[in-house]
Parts: sequence; C-alpha cells; structure tokens
Amino acid sequence: MAPDSHGLDDGLNREVERIANMLLHDGISADEQDADKLGAYADKVDLKACGIPETGENAHEKALAVVYEALLYRKMRMSDQRNGDGKDILDRGSDFGAGFS
Repeated sequence: MAPDSHGLDDGLNREVERIANMLLHDGISADEQDADKLGAYADKVDLKACGIPETGENAHEKALAVVYEALLYRKMRMSDQRNGDGKDILDRGSDFGAGFS
C-alpha cells in the first residue's frame, strides 16, 4: 500500500529537520551556499523517506534541493526565535503588507 501525499509530506519534513539539525551541529551557517560543502549533506539525504525516486541522473540535485530546504527551514526558525513574538514567519508577512496565501 502506497503512502498518501500527507505521509510523503511528513517524511520530507522529518528529513528536512534531520538535515537541518546536522547542519546546525556541524556549525554550517544557514547562509552557506558552497555546493561542494553542502554536497556532503546531500549524500546523507534519504530520498526514499522524502518520497523522491532515488534513481535517475539528477538524484544528487534532488538531494541537494532538500539540503537547501533545510537551510531555509533553519533561517525561518532563527527568525522566529529572534523576534520572540510567537508569530510564524508567514504571519509576519502581513506586518509589512506582503501577505502570503
């Protein structure tokens, strides 16, 4: 039985959080853009857990996209912690007229 899309989203979210924690533990900046440095983390991404096919010539690029998503996740978490107002980053967009739908 194949998991539903909600289950796949959960798997991707768990993998993004796992990679984000690795990056944080290793002292990698949330602003890091060096593909060579981030490539080591792409090799640790479990594409199957994310619901992404592991085969194909662009599997590494898909894994690298998960790593970049983990960096974005860290930035959003850091922003929430710095502001300390309990607002989610998407809610904060309406504070300056850039609401998200």
